Parts: sequence; C-alpha cells; structure tokens
Amino acid sequence: MLAPKSRSADPFQIRSSELAASVTPMDTAEVLWAFGSRINDRDWDGLATLLHEDLRVRLLHTGEELDKAAYVRLNREYPVEVDFVIDEVVADGERGVSRARTGNADVDYWVASFAVVRDGLIVVVVVAWTAEVGDPPDHRPT
Repeated sequence: MLAPKSRSADPFQIRSSELAASVTPMDTAEVLWAFGSRINDRDWDGLATLLHEDLRVRLLHTGEELDKAAYVRLNREYPVEVDFVIDEVVADGERGVSRARTGNADVDYWVASFAVVRDGLIVVVVVAWTAEVGDPPDHRPT
C-alpha cells in the first residue's frame, strides 16, 4: 500500500498562508495579461522578463514539469505557429487564472493557466489544455 503523498512536498502546491499580502489583484492580472500578449506576439525575451528564475511549470495534459529556460524554449521552438489570445483573467492577491484561445486556421484549443505571481513575476504556472475543439460527442444527450 502506498503512503499518502505529503501535500507540502508538492512544489506546485502553494498554501494560502504562504502568500504575501503585498500584491494586489490588479498586479497579478496585469502580469497575466502581459503573459498572454507576449506569447501571442512571439516576444520570447519579453516573456522571460515576466518569469521568476525559479519558475515551475506543470503541463497537466502531458505531465511535463518545466523550469524557466525549458518553458521559454518550448514556446520559442514550437513547430506550429499559433495565436494565443486571453479572453479572461481572474486574480486574487498572488493567485490568478487566465482562459485563452489558441490555435490557427486548422485547429482551435482552450487553455487555462493557473499562476502564482510574486513581486511582479510568475513563480508557478499550472496549464490545462482542452482537446481539439469540435462538435459534442455523439454519446452526449441533447
């Protein structure tokens, strides 16, 4: 039998008690809007300026965990050119989430990015992508 995993051992868990009160929701929201703009504009150097040196990124759909350099490289070297447009940002203190549309003429996806921002820099991002946007499945009642 496996022992329960300690929640504090997970580097992607940030407890409310660890959050500083010095960041206002607007600060976090502005960082997330800038994050989306820099990705959409393919401004990789600008993107890097928004990311903390100890950034941790978790891609839920693949299970990958990336540091700052790997995350910027993933975006810079992505083999297909796509748009990335944030439609909504919700922020409270250091925590924020963005909902964005991404894709190109051939395919569309939605992506939610859950972030922790400290001192104007993103320190944690957990990213959840949808499958390709399409028609509802046949098995779903209408």
